[in-house]
Amino acid sequence: MKLRFQVRRDYNKRIEKVNARMTRKKSRRHLIDEMTYLRWQKESLRKKERGIQPNMSSFGIWLQEMDYKLLRVQSVLKFYYSVLREKVLRFVGSAKKNQTKAVIAFCSIFLFALLLFLPQSAHGYTVYLNGDEVGMVREPEVFENSLKNIENDMSQWYDIGDLYYEQTVVYTKAPISKIAEMMDTETCKQKIYEGGFELYVKGVILYVDGQELASVGSKEDGEAVVKELTMQYSSTHENEKLIGEAQIDQTITMEEKIIPMSQIKSVDNVVASVFGREVQSAPAENAAVLSNSAVAKTETELADREQVMTAFSIDKDKFKTSAAATEKPLITIRTTKEIVYTQPVQYGKKIEYDAAMYEGAERIKSAGVEGEEKITAVVAYENGREISREIQNTERLRDPVDAVVVMGTMPLPSVRSSGSFVIPASGTVSAIAKPGSHGPGYAVDIANQTGTPIYASDSGVVVLAKWYFGYGNCIIINHAGGYSTLYGHLSAYKVGVGDTVGQGQVIGSMGNTGNSTGPHLHFAIRINERPTMIRDYFSFLQVGRRVTALQ
Repeated sequence: MKLRFQVRRDYNKRIEKVNARMTRKKSRRHLIDEMTYLRWQKESLRKKERGIQPNMSSFGIWLQEMDYKLLRVQSVLKFYYSVLREKVLRFVGSAKKNQTKAVIAFCSIFLFALLLFLPQSAHGYTVYLNGDEVGMVREPEVFENSLKNIENDMSQWYDIGDLYYEQTVVYTKAPISKIAEMMDTETCKQKIYEGGFELYVKGVILYVDGQELASVGSKEDGEAVVKELTMQYSSTHENEKLIGEAQIDQTITMEEKIIPMSQIKSVDNVVASVFGREVQSAPAENAAVLSNSAVAKTETELADREQVMTAFSIDKDKFKTSAAATEKPLITIRTTKEIVYTQPVQYGKKIEYDAAMYEGAERIKSAGVEGEEKITAVVAYENGREISREIQNTERLRDPVDAVVVMGTMPLPSVRSSGSFVIPASGTVSAIAKPGSHGPGYAVDIANQTGTPIYASDSGVVVLAKWYFGYGNCIIINHAGGYSTLYGHLSAYKVGVGDTVGQGQVIGSMGNTGNSTGPHLHFAIRINERPTMIRDYFSFLQVGRRVTALQ
């Protein structure tokens, strides 16, 4: 039993030692992680204060991961350095009697620290591109190689012979504070693209009477713009013939310059912009990919950047340093065409009288037929808009045939009325006073479905039952005492001219004819052809109120 107890006791001690070792290991790892995280936070804060935004691309994320791993390696080394230093100090303190050992320990620590921090005290080169700091490289060749790679990209992306971009580079020798901040070729290339730069191409600026119109890629493109402008209004149809060539009133000139790529427009884009349209050109799209903030740099802007000497300072006359024109000059294009076309010849109207028909009634005995004539004219246009027309020849192709209309002469029957009026239709009052024939309240609109019966407001004689101007299909009934009532926008007639109607008799159906926006009845009462206020007869009328026929 004692042997078994002893074995178990030894086993517990071994477990305690393992747990203690694992605890120390976890503590060390935790301390190293804390040190790495704090250093990473300090680095991120410093970059944020300098205005450096994190690159969230896949490549940028990979760089951030590598930076973090390097920081952790340094934290590990510093941690074990501190542990070693503490142990050495303890060793030195316990070995005061042996000075030789202390000297050896001190030299060992010094050599270790020297080897640890020597790479961080090395020197590199801070790179400035066009006056802006890009970063630090170990050797200038690293940055030069990145510039060559960018030039290769440009030659692949743009099929342009003379392509320029500003690359005034300054290298300043400086100590390397952190190895993680050193840039390789790909990092340099990425930094240049992120910082942005303006591409330039040898092109032509177009001027209209001295005012800038646009910039194009070559003199041939400039000539193509002028040709396309004249062709905009030179197209003809089968019945048209262009007389001479299109003429531009203004003087268009061209000047060769080295122009920012972002300002270069295609021929189609320039022509479209003249006529108020916009077309995105390929060069401008690709140039926009290079930088979100790249703009043309003027000599003054560069002077503000620590007086950096650039190509603008040396050959400024060769470059276009002004912004692209925002206001387009007016261009007037004149064309003249000979046009052959046909037009109708209006027919006349012959009137016959019939004593068997009531006065005011009419019927068409025979419909008229329009004639036709062929016209040859010379038409002048200004930007496609006709400004003059001169008839050269007229040829009659077909003579018109007059319409024959029969009108009644029989006197209308005598008028008998009750002397009072009733609402002529059921529905909802939609308007009383409004601009037009309603005026301040001369009529009422009663809205309902198409086909709703319309009743005579009082007995009388129908004097009109036809299309009547903006009232569309209309009926007018004369009543005694000089009164008359008007019923507009009907869909059908139930009576004709000369018919005697009684109060409440159906005379038509509600509709939406004439100047109308929905099925309704326009009802008005007149005295001796003069309008009267409708509320003088129906004081209860109100917009939105429901009314009943014969009310």
